[in-house]
Amino acid sequence: MMEPNKSRAARVLLINGNRMKPPVGPLGLELVAEALGRRGIACSILDLSWENSAAAVGRAVEQSRPSIIGLTVRNLDDCYYASRAFLLPPLRNIVRAIKEATDAPVVLGGVGFSIAPEATLAYLGADYGLSGDGEESFPRLCEMIAAGKTPDGIEGLVRPGEKAPPPAAIALKHVAAPVRDTLDLPRYFRMGGQGNIETQRGCNKKCIYCADPLAKGRSIRFREPESVAEEIARLARQGVSAIHLCDPEFNLSRRHAEAVCRAIIRAGLSGKIKWYTYALPDPMDPDLASLMAASGCAGIDFSVDSASAAMLHALGREFGPDALETCARACRQAGIVFMYDLLIGGPGETGKTMAQTVKRMKRLRPDRVGVSFGVRVFAGTALGAMVSAAGPMDQNPALHGAVRHNDALLKPVFFVSEKLGPDPETYLASLISDDPIFLFASRKQLAANYNYNNNRPLGQAIKKGARGAYWDILRREAG
Repeated sequence: MMEPNKSRAARVLLINGNRMKPPVGPLGLELVAEALGRRGIACSILDLSWENSAAAVGRAVEQSRPSIIGLTVRNLDDCYYASRAFLLPPLRNIVRAIKEATDAPVVLGGVGFSIAPEATLAYLGADYGLSGDGEESFPRLCEMIAAGKTPDGIEGLVRPGEKAPPPAAIALKHVAAPVRDTLDLPRYFRMGGQGNIETQRGCNKKCIYCADPLAKGRSIRFREPESVAEEIARLARQGVSAIHLCDPEFNLSRRHAEAVCRAIIRAGLSGKIKWYTYALPDPMDPDLASLMAASGCAGIDFSVDSASAAMLHALGREFGPDALETCARACRQAGIVFMYDLLIGGPGETGKTMAQTVKRMKRLRPDRVGVSFGVRVFAGTALGAMVSAAGPMDQNPALHGAVRHNDALLKPVFFVSEKLGPDPETYLASLISDDPIFLFASRKQLAANYNYNNNRPLGQAIKKGARGAYWDILRREAG
């Protein structure tokens, strides 16, 4: 039994439990590992992207003899209406394996955890959770546990049975560029086809469905552009030449977006790497698109949701359909491949608004159109509040998925407007027809899977050497 207030050196085991394929490097876990190192805390990593989880957990615990274990939760589910895959049961098995091997407390973190911290902690049966940024809160928690102190006053700390506090949010402005040497990033690049960085955290938009503000807060925190360029250079030296930004939207601040592009150009990186990003259709004009292209931007995924003015308003978007026209012209002028991501079926969606959106996509002809049917409902969002106010979920005909014994919306539940009629997926498929620019699969057409998780054509293309954003790889493979 640990003596109260007697300081001991913390020994930490970090576990990446994400087994989705293609594998995506756990950026948050990397940053936490580096933060532990700066505090002089011994840390080892078990990356279950590469090993059998049941056997590997026992070996890792035996070898490292940790005093605390951190488990990252990247995804709750695949957010895909056609499959509705709930991803937490394997993580619960990992927690059980840990508990069988050691008495060391288990701490959850990661974006998926931070979306639904109370429910995830209860479901997985861990000891603590840390919501939001972990670079400061996790080392502090480790030091307090090692000293035999009761954890208290730690930003973002979640305990079983207690209401979760707001997510921890560190100031990024003066944080040094991460070294990015704690994981085998070249292997992730070979197997996963892209690297990942972030230039900012948080989102101040008011989309009714989005979970990003739940996980990272509504205050946008920007990194120094020179720090971003330095990190890209470190990835490039490891052979990671295609990078996807993890920002919610790269151009939330036009000034920041321009500054990052100029820093990449000044560092001489634009000819050595290509990068992809999510972005808003507004602001996006020829000047910004040209600067992005000059800095190595190879593709943009615009989260447009709809081309119907009524639906954009209903979903809480701040732009109108004309912005789609403007950004399409800007990207074509700059020579940037671009995609529009649609979110079909939200509150108020009708056959008419759906047809308007598909018709406009066919006229605008982006390089690809990603079609997500059904809106994932998360607690804490405006859509979640709307669903809760409507009464029991299992009596709500607009809801599909785990509508029983799931009040926290931890398991996947999707909203599909009743105004779409009895078989909206079939109608949507008929509108799309066989137009090759659309990436869409209904439950009847899973062979045409737009879901990246275990996507066979995508995995085969990466094995053959394809690199870049997954939508762009699928585009190039289709010819």
